[in-house]
Amino acid sequence: VAGFAIILPVSVYLSHNSKSDVPLATMTVATIYCLLLKERDPRSMWFDILLGLSVSLAFSFKHSFLFIAIPLGVWHIVRSLQLLKIDEIVKSFAITAVVCVVSWLIFNIGIILDFANFLDYQAIQAQMSIREPSSPFAGVYVWGKLATQTSAGNTVISFLLFLSITAVVFS
Repeated sequence: VAGFAIILPVSVYLSHNSKSDVPLATMTVATIYCLLLKERDPRSMWFDILLGLSVSLAFSFKHSFLFIAIPLGVWHIVRSLQLLKIDEIVKSFAITAVVCVVSWLIFNIGIILDFANFLDYQAIQAQMSIREPSSPFAGVYVWGKLATQTSAGNTVISFLLFLSITAVVFS
């Protein structure tokens, strides 16, 4: 942890925008785990429900989960075609879809009830994003800019890491 904290840019370390990335990663792992459970017992309705809940939670944290869900969905369809009959696939996918939609509506009731405020908040979030001129090297520039803005606390962490490595090497 200390080694990672040395290179952690202050803009990420103190960021409020990164708060949805950790739950998104957690729910992505949970979704993959649910898919693996479905492989173990493809006819289990319980795993259909868990899969629907994990997908809806992932979408609730960050809508960019769509880019992860599409390949996972293709994988799920291909494996289902190998393991189940068509009528079982339709039943399984219907259960998963209904659970996913209903739970998403419950988890995101604030968006549904106050959609205008949600759009205003999205506009504010878009203004907070880093914007640089378009070029093939814009990403490298932004990465370099963020990587060099480290927090003052990293000096202490770096020193503690150096001491711990020294203690291990010379013990």
